Amino acid sequence: MTHYRFVSLILVLVSTSISPVADAQSKYVTDRLEVTMRSGTSTQNAIVRMLRSGSSVEVLEEDAVSGYTRVRTSNGTEGWVLSRFLINQPVARDQLAVLQRRHTDLTTRFEQVSAENEQLSHLRNESSAANNQLDANNQELTNELERVRRAAANTLAIDAENKRLTDQVNGMNIQLQQIQQENLLLRDRRNRDWFIAGSAVLLFGLLLGLIIPRIRWKRRTSWGSGF
Repeated sequence: MTHYRFVSLILVLVSTSISPVADAQSKYVTDRLEVTMRSGTSTQNAIVRMLRSGSSVEVLEEDAVSGYTRVRTSNGTEGWVLSRFLINQPVARDQLAVLQRRHTDLTTRFEQVSAENEQLSHLRNESSAANNQLDANNQELTNELERVRRAAANTLAIDAENKRLTDQVNGMNIQLQQIQQENLLLRDRRNRDWFIAGSAVLLFGLLLGLIIPRIRWKRRTSWGSGF
């Protein structure tokens, strides 16, 4: 156990105190380390448990003199750890995992948004085609309505002309009836005139038939008296 503590301390010192040297090859110390949690503020105190690098703990108090901090783990275990092993942010490995999960989530979301955009674009194209069809139908209906209006106007004009002609025919029929009535009256008057004229001629002939014989008889009488 003492050997393990020594190795851990050496690794921590290497990772925190060694500065880069010019023209030296760059290397990185893995963050997969374990930190000892002790029952007190020195290496003489018993180890309560080993904390894996990146573990989240709750800070209870800090001892600046010893350089230890009392913490509580997520399962309720309390103990002391060296304060220099505690950082304010998750370790790079955990940050990378979070970033990878976030990247995966963002990629999935991006794919979903792309699919939604494609679907919306398809729907927009369909809507545009439908709008164009509706505009064409509307224009056709407008043209049909205009034709109906013109036909209705022509029908009204034809009806008005038919009414005018009907009124004219009715007027002509009335005039014809009047003329026929006048012709009947004229024919009756002409028959009456002919009847009167014939009666007059007949009467005149009767008078002549009565008068002429007397005139001849008187002449004969006058001639007979003379001899």
